[in-house]
This record gives sequence, structure tokens and C-alpha cells, in this order.
Amino acid sequence: MRRRSAATALSFLLLTSCTGKDSPAPPSTGTGDELLFSSTTYDLDPGDEKYLCWAANLPDDRDVRVKKISGDYGEGTHHVFFAWTLAPEPDGMTECPVLFKTTWIPIYLGGKATSPLELPAGAAIDLGRGKQLVLQLHLQNTTTQTIHDSVTMHLDLTKEADFVPAGVFGLDDHDITLPAASTGVHSSMSCTPGKDMNVFSVLGHMHKLGKELVLTRNGSELYREPWNFDEQPITPLTATIAKTDVLGIDCRHDNPTSRLVSYGESSDTEMCAAVFYYTPYDSLAGCVKGPPAPDGGAPGGDAGPSGFRIVGQGACANDADLALVNDKAVFDSLSGCGASCIGQSNACAGDCVTKASGVSAACGTCFGDDVMCTIQNCISDCAAAPGGAACDACRASKCNSAFTACSGLGH
Repeated sequence: MRRRSAATALSFLLLTSCTGKDSPAPPSTGTGDELLFSSTTYDLDPGDEKYLCWAANLPDDRDVRVKKISGDYGEGTHHVFFAWTLAPEPDGMTECPVLFKTTWIPIYLGGKATSPLELPAGAAIDLGRGKQLVLQLHLQNTTTQTIHDSVTMHLDLTKEADFVPAGVFGLDDHDITLPAASTGVHSSMSCTPGKDMNVFSVLGHMHKLGKELVLTRNGSELYREPWNFDEQPITPLTATIAKTDVLGIDCRHDNPTSRLVSYGESSDTEMCAAVFYYTPYDSLAGCVKGPPAPDGGAPGGDAGPSGFRIVGQGACANDADLALVNDKAVFDSLSGCGASCIGQSNACAGDCVTKASGVSAACGTCFGDDVMCTIQNCISDCAAAPGGAACDACRASKCNSAFTACSGLGH
């Protein structure tokens, strides 16, 4: 069974003020329980470099609300990435030679030099019950001796039922092309968050060719980080973001190699992303700029599915809705509506599309159902490459016929 297999690789120790003498003592800071997320022992021979992941589900008999995160990093730890998953990962220990997946929602990233993530007073990250977490370890043994060690993440919890929810809002630019032997190549994107945010920390993410990451608000610099791949810190940042503000990210890369480098999850590819930690959190949201279209057109995440036509009876088969659809108003709202409605009903996405685009409620329902179908059936393919061949194939197999029957639209 899922929980039994997970227990072989991870130990979840709930420590209260009534902890027995044989149990580890709770940390000296914090007044709530502590949840320990501990890997099994890893073995690293001299010169070894590995990416290992441990995944398991949180307890399903209690709410997990986190107010502080820190780590005990074993010898050979380069960095850890701690996240909850949108798409299930294999339970227990697996090899995972990537630095990041778009189906991992960041909770914490750091190394031995990284300070804990501390939430503002009265705030907590609400992980709920039974959610799957994944702890990725980037391990490297630069010594002459074999290493046997493990990593434990400390989640300092609160029992308070009255708290301000905290969460993340992400910017992720997939439109990255770094020619061979190039310097000072910039990748950038911007978007309107659509929600008010009180930001308290920020996490930038690039790979080995990154040089600098800059975040802006309405064109003014908000945060600048000279990039050091070996650190990747969570940095305190106090900022108030209005829902109508324009957030921007700009990443500068140098590519001294003899090959073209583009977006990807491997450390041999590149990324340009940032996560804002903020309150009050209501739902997962963010902005993604897709990769360039195969025909050289606009990036996939920015260019909507134009060219819809009426192919039958349906809720969108009218001149008014069709004009909006082909003006890309609907498509421009899909990414945000999908992200904000993960884990909620199809009606959430339908209402979001209707309000964001101006299409009729019935037509918005069709697009909302289509968004949720993609999330439920094709999230791994479509999160990695929106508009890519794998995403299109999955949607054609699992979602398109239902959308056409509802909307009356096709290409």
C-alpha cells in the first residue's frame, strides 16, 4: 500500500510537549508541534554526484500548518529542494537527476548556508492533510572517504486555528534561447498577478549559466540577485503587491559552451524563475511564459489558440463569444485560472474564465471544464511544455472531444 511503502523511506515524527524520554526533543524555538521529514541513509563514494528524491504523504489525520522550516543537512549535501507535488511522484527513494519540475510547488530550497524560512507572526503555510511531499537532495562527495549520511527537514508547526495563510506565487519564463559562445543574453517576462500580496520572502531560480536575476514591479526594481548556483537562497523581502501591478522577471545568462542551450529542468539546460512567498494566500497561482512556437511565432504561453471556428451546436457557437476567443482573451486567462483552481471544482475555473475574458457564463464553463481536464489528465506534459507535442497529444486524447461537444468550437 502507498502509506506502507512510504514509511520504509521516510519517518514522520510528531513531537508534542508530552514527548517521551526516548523520543527526540522538540526544538527550543516555536510553541507548536514539530514534523520531521527524514530521508533514509544515502551512500556516496568518493567523486560521486547524485540527485535523490524521497517522497511520502503527510499524515491524513491532522492538519499540518507550518510556520518555520529549517534543515539538518548531511555530509555531501549541495542543496535540498522541498516541495509538495501536483502530479504523484514514486513513493520512497528514487533517482531524480533534475533540479526542478514544474509539478513541484516549492516550499523550501537551500543548502548549508541557507537560513531557515520563517513566516511572519500569525502566518502559516497550510499543507492540509495527506498531501504528498518530495525532498530532493543534490549530493556530491568531494572527499576521499565514502559518505553515509541523511537529511532531515524540520517543519515547526502551529496549532492555532486562526492564522493568516501563506503561500507562493511564481514567475516562470520558458522562452529561453542561449546561442553557443554567447554572453549577456537576457530572458524576460511580465504579468499582472490579479491578487493583492504581502510579500515576505523571495526565491530565485536559474541553473549553472545564470549570472543575474532581477525582479521588478511596474518597471521599478524590486529585487536583484547576482546569481550563485551553489547558494540559491531564500531571501527576506518585504513588499506590497497590488493585483493590478505588473511584475517582471529578467534573467541574464552567459553560455560559454559550443552548443545551444534552452529551457529545461536538467542542470545542463537553463531556467528563469522566481517564487514570492506572501500572505494572505488563497489559491495556487502564477504566470508562465511558454517556449517559442515551432513556426517562429510568439511564445506558446503568450499566444492563444487562435483560429477557432464554429463546428456545431454549443455554448460558444455565437458571434460574440467566438470574437473574444479568437481575440485570445479566453486563452490569456487560462493559465491563471487553471493555477488558481487546482484542487477545486470545475465551476471555479469556469467562473474565473468568464470574469477574466468576458465570454458568456456558458462558454466560460466549457473552457473551465477543459482547463480542469488538462490539470487532471495532462498536467505533467502540459506544465513542462504548454502547447508542446506531448501536451497536444494528451489533450487530443482526453479533453478535446468533450470541449468541442460543450462549446461547438473547433480548429
